[in-house]
Amino acid sequence: MNTKSVDVRHAQAIRAGGVFLLVALCFYGAALLPALNLVTFISMMAALLLSLHMKNRCRHFFWWLAVLCGFFSAVYRPADFNYPLVWATQSLYDGGVPFSQYFNTAKGLCGYGVLVLLYKSYEYNSKLSLLNGSAIACLGAYFIVILAVFGAGLPIIIKWSDHFWLFALVNLCLTVVAEEAFFRLLIQRHLEKINIFKSRVFRWGPLLITAGVFALAHGIHDYTWLFFAVGCIYAGVYKWTGRFELAVVVHFLVNIIHFLFLPYPLQ
Repeated sequence: MNTKSVDVRHAQAIRAGGVFLLVALCFYGAALLPALNLVTFISMMAALLLSLHMKNRCRHFFWWLAVLCGFFSAVYRPADFNYPLVWATQSLYDGGVPFSQYFNTAKGLCGYGVLVLLYKSYEYNSKLSLLNGSAIACLGAYFIVILAVFGAGLPIIIKWSDHFWLFALVNLCLTVVAEEAFFRLLIQRHLEKINIFKSRVFRWGPLLITAGVFALAHGIHDYTWLFFAVGCIYAGVYKWTGRFELAVVVHFLVNIIHFLFLPYPLQ
């Protein structure tokens, strides 16, 4: 890529960052985003923009700063604050627990901010056809379901909700795309570009590290190991297919299967 193309890309990234800053400020002004999440989101975007202009150690420093700020902004919620409620129910099935779906503005901002800034810079040059990649994604979803049922002992509970389509839309747009952008484009793809992880000995490092962060983002509980395994499969689909959209597909497919056929949310 020539210098002119790089300069154009950086200028576009700066403009995109400015747009996201305005959106974040609007969310904050409308009481849809906590102050600390606003600060950490802005810090993430600034660090990410700086990392795109830096080289070597400085670039890695700002990348780590972007990861830490983005992770905190996406998962932190003050005790006296709730994101906008999308819908709620006392139970999705007999014996289930209450469930509420919220519009997590911080997660959405972080995920889409990363997606806009990094999609072109960090995409794979995949030689795998979309059909073969889709088969791998479906196979990944199948293994996750098998692991959940036979490994974690989750019962099969067939259920339906009148809010299913709303759940699916919000889950896809606000949870799946945002999370996959953060974990695949910001963390996994960056780690794969580091020389030490290009060796045969450490080549699985990015996959395992990303899966560990994915599990940590979902909390420490009895199913943490399951989320780690699921994170490995999501990362594997991205690694083997080279397509961000297929990482989104397998993640969304698993979430829908979980919602319709397994205990949801996990107790």
